[in-house]
Amino acid sequence: MRQAGRCWWLFLSEILTRMGFAAMEVDQSLYIFCNGMDTIAIWIHVDDGVVASNSPSAVADFKRQLCAEVDIKWHDTICQIVGLEWAFGEGEVAIAQRRLTKSILKAYPRPIVKSNCPLPVLPTPGMTVEGETLEPTPFRSVIGSLAYLVSGSLPDLAFAVNYLARHSMAPTKTHWCILDHVVGYLLMTQHHQLVMRPGKVSLNLWSDTGWGGDLERSQTGFMLKLGDAPILWSSKWQGVVALSTCAAEYVALLDSTQHLVQAISQLECLTQFFDKTIFCDNQAAVRVLIDNLLRKHMRYLGRAFFFVNDAIPGYPVLVRGWVTVRVFGGVLSFGHHIDATTKYFVLEKTQL
Repeated sequence: MRQAGRCWWLFLSEILTRMGFAAMEVDQSLYIFCNGMDTIAIWIHVDDGVVASNSPSAVADFKRQLCAEVDIKWHDTICQIVGLEWAFGEGEVAIAQRRLTKSILKAYPRPIVKSNCPLPVLPTPGMTVEGETLEPTPFRSVIGSLAYLVSGSLPDLAFAVNYLARHSMAPTKTHWCILDHVVGYLLMTQHHQLVMRPGKVSLNLWSDTGWGGDLERSQTGFMLKLGDAPILWSSKWQGVVALSTCAAEYVALLDSTQHLVQAISQLECLTQFFDKTIFCDNQAAVRVLIDNLLRKHMRYLGRAFFFVNDAIPGYPVLVRGWVTVRVFGGVLSFGHHIDATTKYFVLEKTQL
């Protein structure tokens, strides 16, 4: 029984290979089929999948061949997959997780504090909160459910959930009060959703860090957007201690650029012409990124952290700097909003 999942994957992979599909090297769950101008992309998750194509006739032919091999349930539109609920409107697609959200709100064991901000005013994030340790199981249960929400459709809660998850082994009354605030924000925004609309195909990466806001390590926050729609985001501790704001921003660029390169590899299977842009709000980090001679000032980071310098020349990526943070990286790395107009500074060099 332990090998059942692997046996199913090998069986399905063999069928798709015979049909002319090829699994992507960077993502073995994504299969691509190309025949002239017809392209089919299939994403597989265990025994569920999503089929996308620019040719209805190619999809009909694929469906006929697949039905001859296995018994399948075919739906012309996506309603729900891996907990994500899809809604199709006029010229847009909306993604939400309302069922899980309602389940969290209904099962929450404490009074909910309604809030329009993900976090209350906190002391230094890295400050250890003293107090009696409470039973961790209910706390971890709520944090785990919130973490799944964050990974699917709630980037604005990424920092808050990541911060509380660090204390999930020994939560105190203070941590529970902060969690009340987070769940209250979820209550106020339960009808929000991610909306995707057709437009120019482009990949925009927003990277930021909160250096000095923690006594141990800096916080990395990034968001990757396809056109105007966020498709990937993260907020987490950095894996190394940075000695300056420049180094902290550069480490954040390393973490985020790896995801950008993977997204480029996936998207290039479907279209060859799209813009790729990296936004960073630290001019010193941008200079290090585009000039290898400046890396000597951060030798202590190790060779692995200079992946971003080696990756940029291999892709036509435009690197831009931004001075102020409003929603994107600031929410993920600092945990608060800054109402300001975004301004850009001129770069010394652009690698094309």
